[in-house]
Amino acid sequence: MNHSALLDQISIVIADVLDIDKPVLGMETTAGSFEGWDSLAHISIVAQIESDFGLKFTLAELAEFSAVGNIVQAIERKRNGG
Repeated sequence: MNHSALLDQISIVIADVLDIDKPVLGMETTAGSFEGWDSLAHISIVAQIESDFGLKFTLAELAEFSAVGNIVQAIERKRNGG
């Protein structure tokens, strides 16, 4: 799955959690780009991504999730055995 496909899947999760229309995301998109993406929403988004992708992120990885691109990179690392 390439960056574009991952961004599309993540945008579906964000739309669902924030109860908004599916957003167009870039690698530099941050929580500050969306009203309602607070710490609780962030936890819900990450939990849904873990569920949808069958992954578990470490606390160190979670600390790096300052932008959507960081989440995409973490998913790719996990899928590639990293």
